[in-house]
Amino acid sequence: MKKLAIIGDSYSTYEGHVPEGYFCWYMNSGNECENDMPCAEKTWWYQLSKENDLEIVMNCSFSGSAVCYSGYPDMPDRIGSAFISRMKVDLGERRTTPEPDILLIFGGTNDFWAEAPLGDIKYSDWTEEDFVNFSPSYCYMLDYLKKWNPKAKIYNILNDEITSSIRDIMKEACKHYGVEMIELKNIEKQNGHPNTMGMRQIADQVCKAIM
Repeated sequence: MKKLAIIGDSYSTYEGHVPEGYFCWYMNSGNECENDMPCAEKTWWYQLSKENDLEIVMNCSFSGSAVCYSGYPDMPDRIGSAFISRMKVDLGERRTTPEPDILLIFGGTNDFWAEAPLGDIKYSDWTEEDFVNFSPSYCYMLDYLKKWNPKAKIYNILNDEITSSIRDIMKEACKHYGVEMIELKNIEKQNGHPNTMGMRQIADQVCKAIM
């Protein structure tokens, strides 16, 4: 059985299926998603794993998180919740779970929605000052994840919500690092988030790309 890991934001959360203390958009009770998602079994990643005999070894997803440090102003611990911080705990030097065979990155949506500063694409010599900007942070994330997951086939899932230059930055960086891009199309959503049909659509489109 192949091992699957995910690093994501609200689209990939479900209460009880992400590390303790990580914010969830989708929950069994008190659900803030305000759409028809009834249970974890309807999430895109659950369906993908069950239908393709994949073992999820880590779902490093945190609702509201950005790739870089410049997420929403009212987001608690924007630095600690950022992709570039969490990846070190769950998918890198501090991990306690096995290295995956397949690693899916599904982020950038909150950087886009929060209008994070872009900065310049940068493939080496990053500084802490760089990480308030999306472009160098995204490059750093790809570089780091490839270094610490050398056996994994890494894919980037691109939300069809993202229409700004962030989309082009992600494509350019993925090409540089040899990360395959999965561009989602026509995903059904309610309140900005995939509903049951949208989750099914994501699972199908990702499956087509990786299997």
